[in-house]
Amino acid sequence: MLSRLCWEISSHYWAGFMLAGMKQAMLELVASGAGSSAHDIARYTNCTLLASTPGASIAAAKDALRWLGTPKEQEASGIAKGEALIAWDTANKVYKPTTAGKAVLSTGLSIEDAMAMKVR
Repeated sequence: MLSRLCWEISSHYWAGFMLAGMKQAMLELVASGAGSSAHDIARYTNCTLLASTPGASIAAAKDALRWLGTPKEQEASGIAKGEALIAWDTANKVYKPTTAGKAVLSTGLSIEDAMAMKVR
């Protein structure tokens, strides 16, 4: 039972760590202009260590993109006054950085640290 509990804790920790890293990676990809389409994102995620876990890299990328584009999800994560860092351009079917997304990228800080500084 203890080993199962430890596995569940480490699995939950790993999922949170994986999402945090993927959020930063997806913001850097989109805000830097290195990638914006679904194809670009899939190609990028397939080159990560997560690609060794079937389905994990794409799922983590989708979760990260959803989080970056949804202020309510950011607020639920403890970021006050969250705002979208990327936006989906339906006409061109690409992700585009918002002004806030570009600003966060330019700071060189983690998303959470940059957004915390904005609130102060």
